[in-house]
Amino acid sequence: MLDYLKFYLAPLVQVFAGVGIYMGGDYMWAGLVTLPVLAILDTALSDNFKKNDMHIRLLADIPLVITALLGIGLLFLFAWKINTTPDLTTLQMVGGVLSLGWVGTVCSLPSTHELFHEINPIRKAIGIVGQLAFFDVSRHISHNNGHHLDVASSLDYDTAKRGENIYKFAIQTGWQNHKESFKLEGNALKKRGKSVWSLSNYMYKALLILVVFYAGIYYVGGETGILYVLLAQGVARLWIEGLNYFQHCGLVRVNHSPIQHYHVWNHLKPISRIITFEITNHCDHHQDAFMPYYEMTPDKDSVRLPGALTCFAVALVPPIWFNFVLKPALKEWDNRFANDEEKKLARAANKAAGWEDWIEKK
Repeated sequence: MLDYLKFYLAPLVQVFAGVGIYMGGDYMWAGLVTLPVLAILDTALSDNFKKNDMHIRLLADIPLVITALLGIGLLFLFAWKINTTPDLTTLQMVGGVLSLGWVGTVCSLPSTHELFHEINPIRKAIGIVGQLAFFDVSRHISHNNGHHLDVASSLDYDTAKRGENIYKFAIQTGWQNHKESFKLEGNALKKRGKSVWSLSNYMYKALLILVVFYAGIYYVGGETGILYVLLAQGVARLWIEGLNYFQHCGLVRVNHSPIQHYHVWNHLKPISRIITFEITNHCDHHQDAFMPYYEMTPDKDSVRLPGALTCFAVALVPPIWFNFVLKPALKEWDNRFANDEEKKLARAANKAAGWEDWIEKK
């Protein structure tokens, strides 16, 4: 039963942030305070290789659904608080923006990601709508039909190149994913003999979701509420691309070749695994995208990066990130796992990044 209960950490963090928003004042920063606390705790703990002892799908899905819905609810709470508390200072509202940006990243992304991979239409719909927490209700298209086919290859927008820092990646990849979703949806319609302007185009539904959402935000928070909610969503979106950066950064794969378990990075610190619903333990996920999060087995043989929260902090200083975290991991990956063709790609990628050639000669 403990394995089921531990995954309520994400909604607990959201509730903590929500209480801070409701209380107002300097408490608006409460959600963001959980970032350093969890990061320090995660760093201090050892990697966890234990597989979850969970077998009841319904019980495992409950925290996912709660977390996805709370992500939207917190934005409405924030808009209402701003509208009903005119004495909030700009600094306090910034605290609310950063707090919701943080919980939108570490809580909403993993829960909605798990849900929009579902076959069940209700759970999938909750996952899609839950992406409002980070201003993206179409990411499931590019993710499911693009990233999962092209992961770690040169075709994948979600795989950062060697030498590419987190700032450049976070800014570029968000827009690229939007374009990819439009393109993939259009191609799917053409294959069905329909125009890209057909009402069957999901992008019309995405637009309707956004219109209804912002109408609701305006109702409870007015124009100022919309402004600060947009800022919170924007921060979450940038930080999400930052979290996404660590999942495949620098890895290489020949385009259209078979996807192997080693084409992902794993972060197996216990807090990272729990609060992200195992999104940091996802080698099995790229072998079977429909495998539930609680069934994934930690890859003990993989080249592992530090906890995801630690990586996020370190990557903000690119020279430290590259020299003390990523390069040593890629050197081991290139020499332990890369096949001959991938070694060629890795050597070329190192040269393009201005890095040394560390691939061992046969």
